[in-house]
Amino acid sequence: CNGMVIPVIPPFARKVFHANDAQNGLVMSLISLAGVLLDIPGSFLIAKMGADLSGVFSGAMLFISGLVGAFASNIYVLGFSRFLHGLGQSSWLTSRTFIFSLAVSHQRGLLISGLGGMQRISNVLMPTLGSLVVIQFGYRAVFVLVSIFGALVLPFAVNAFVKEKRKSR
Repeated sequence: CNGMVIPVIPPFARKVFHANDAQNGLVMSLISLAGVLLDIPGSFLIAKMGADLSGVFSGAMLFISGLVGAFASNIYVLGFSRFLHGLGQSSWLTSRTFIFSLAVSHQRGLLISGLGGMQRISNVLMPTLGSLVVIQFGYRAVFVLVSIFGALVLPFAVNAFVKEKRKSR
């Protein structure tokens, strides 16, 4: 979902919040800053709590970040929404590493190439989708769509987490 929002942020921030290039750069960098801050403690938490909890966290962060971005009243709130999105993105990427390590060795390559292929397709389609949504519905609609994607992920992630916890008992 990050790819859907990236091409939208600079013109949105410029038009709605009268943000300059430095402010736009700061907002964009908050996604990566969140990843840096979460990666190390996040990997310990995933190792302890399981990759399924990371899926729940990622979905929740997508949902919340989309809502915060959609209703942002200033550039700082928009930046906060991108920080939350970065937390979710980092959590998802870290959990993928754990998922890969759990796959049986003869299926690991297939899993990695499948998820990698999905990521590359997403890298092409999401910016296009984000741009089309802006043209049709306006800037804030892109953030609403991010929330919808997060809401769609959450039931599956919660279900996987609950199943894993039941198995471990």
